[in-house]
Amino acid sequence: MANQRTIYRCLGVPDMIADQSKSAAAALLLARAAGLDVSADPNVSRLSKLSLYDASQIISRALELLAAGDLDAVVVRFDYRDDDWYVSQLTRHTKLEVYEQGEACARALLERLRTYVIAHPFEDGTGRPFS
Repeated sequence: MANQRTIYRCLGVPDMIADQSKSAAAALLLARAAGLDVSADPNVSRLSKLSLYDASQIISRALELLAAGDLDAVVVRFDYRDDDWYVSQLTRHTKLEVYEQGEACARALLERLRTYVIAHPFEDGTGRPFS
């Protein structure tokens, strides 16, 4: 649950939205952050549908990786691997309609996740965790 909350919050999805709507809102916000074509009405454009689908696949994969501990280095800001490695982890084993869109979403998600963690520290300047 904390992993979902972290992903949703880093994308700007408010906690008060119903659970069934959070993933759709997160996919829309991630697709926009990645600069993908997302119209206000996804029923209008096939490309919008594909963009939202790819964004939702990246979010699902990120939740899996966070739960497995594979994105811990990003969350604790100890990045000994480059972004390309994390992008490959996010896009691997993921059914994407357009790979480039998935890659753009993965990069946008990593950027948002890092920005969120920096803006919301979990320890003070001496390294002691907040209670």
